[in-house]
Amino acid sequence: EINAHCRQKEMVRVGAGEGLLKNPETLVSLIEEASNLLPVFVKVRAMHLTDQLLEMINSTDAIGLHLDLMKPGVNAADIQLLGRIRQKTRMILIANNSVRGEEQFLQMLRMGADLVSMGRALLGGTEPITRILGSKSCWAEMKRKRSWNGNSFVLTRLQKDLN
Repeated sequence: EINAHCRQKEMVRVGAGEGLLKNPETLVSLIEEASNLLPVFVKVRAMHLTDQLLEMINSTDAIGLHLDLMKPGVNAADIQLLGRIRQKTRMILIANNSVRGEEQFLQMLRMGADLVSMGRALLGGTEPITRILGSKSCWAEMKRKRSWNGNSFVLTRLQKDLN
């Protein structure tokens, strides 16, 4: 995963993490170089993913985006932004931010995420994942979302990487 997400000052100052977003040509070059060796995901804060940058990433051999759906000043993910990004790419989308249980998990899958990542919710233990794994509606949605496994876009890129 290429990290165009980290906002630590020392990272950004040297052009890494979110600093890559200030130089999209460098980001695309890194994606292309890494994609020649292995399957690549790119992690970004979704609010910084402009249509132009998404188009540039779409033109690479990256197989997926890991989207931090942080919505400044709100303790919830920007689900609508996830839906807009889904409409503009066929890449695998990993969605994260503010996933505390079944409701947020299902919202992300239904708005276009192929995979959902949990972070802070697990600081208190595994109970959130246990609830999700015990939820029939979550299992049904995960089963329905397996579509990326047959996604010719992803399979073509993975086959290229194996050759």
